[in-house]
Amino acid sequence: LSYFPGEEEVLFMLGSIFRLVNIDQDDRGIWIVRLTLCNNSDPDLQAVFDYMKNQYGNGETTILSLGFILAQMGKYDEAEKYYRRLLKERNPTDYEDISACYHNFGNLFDDKGDYQSSLDWHHKALESMIKIFKSDDSRIATSFNSIAAVHSKMNNYDEALDCYLKALKIWKQALGEEHPNIGQCLSNIAGIYQMYGKSSDALEYLQKALIIYQ
Repeated sequence: LSYFPGEEEVLFMLGSIFRLVNIDQDDRGIWIVRLTLCNNSDPDLQAVFDYMKNQYGNGETTILSLGFILAQMGKYDEAEKYYRRLLKERNPTDYEDISACYHNFGNLFDDKGDYQSSLDWHHKALESMIKIFKSDDSRIATSFNSIAAVHSKMNNYDEALDCYLKALKIWKQALGEEHPNIGQCLSNIAGIYQMYGKSSDALEYLQKALIIYQ
C-alpha cells in the first residue's frame, strides 16, 4: 500500500483517537512520538465524550450544533448561515430547536458586538421559551441572564439588574441555592451595584457568591 518499497505502515480508521505517551528525540535529532490507541472503555475518553454531549447535545450532528461549534470557533458568518437555514427549513412544531436557534443568534451577535441585534434575538428566544416551558425552567433563567449581560455591556444597568434578578429567582427554583449558576448570577448583580456606586450592596452579593464557590 505504500509508495515507498519496504516501508511498513499501519492503517487505522478515520476518527480514531490516540493518547500521547511521550515525545523523545533520538541521537540523530529525529523526534519520535509514541501514541497508544484509545478504546471505548477508556475512562478519560468517556469523560471527553460526556463533555462534548453536554456542550453540543446528544452527540448527533445537527444544523444547530454545527452552527454553535462554528460560532465557538469565531466563524460567525458561517454559523449565521446554518442558523438561518434551520429557521428556513424548520418544522413549525420544533419549538425547542427554534427557541435554541433564537438564543444562539443572540449570543452570536453579542460576540460580534452588535448588541441591539443580540437583544432582538434574545427577546425572541425568551418569548418563545415562555410559551413552551414551565415558568421555573432553567432555560428561561438562562435567557434572562443573557439579556442582562447584553444590557450591562450597553450600560443599561436598570434593565440588566432587573433581568439578573429574574434569572436568579428562576435558577433558585430550578437548580437550588448552591448551583454554580447562582454564584455567577450573584457576582453579576454585585457588578451592577458596583457600577451604581452601591458598594455595600455589591459586597453583600459578592459574599453570597463566595459562600457558593467555597
